[in-house]
Amino acid sequence: MIAFIIQHFFSIDFEDKYIRFIIEDSGRGFTKEELKTATEQFFQGDKSRSSKSHYGMGLYIAKKFIEMHNGRIYLSNYEKLGGGKVILELPRKL
Repeated sequence: MIAFIIQHFFSIDFEDKYIRFIIEDSGRGFTKEELKTATEQFFQGDKSRSSKSHYGMGLYIAKKFIEMHNGRIYLSNYEKLGGGKVILELPRKL
């Protein structure tokens, strides 16, 4: 059995108008299709995952919460580590 360790990084970026929460990891990243659909309800990108606790709701809930506060969510791949990158952007003045 081969074990993989995925590193996660979290940072916060402040600007005059926005605050950004940036989550990056060293996992497999997003495919081109997943970049378009990963925030949809019940989305499960990797069908081979056998975890019973993965329902495809995390990014969907994050997107809805951010949108309720006039924010945006951005998905990309983290070039440095090759994993996924999620940016949650909120206006500083709600």
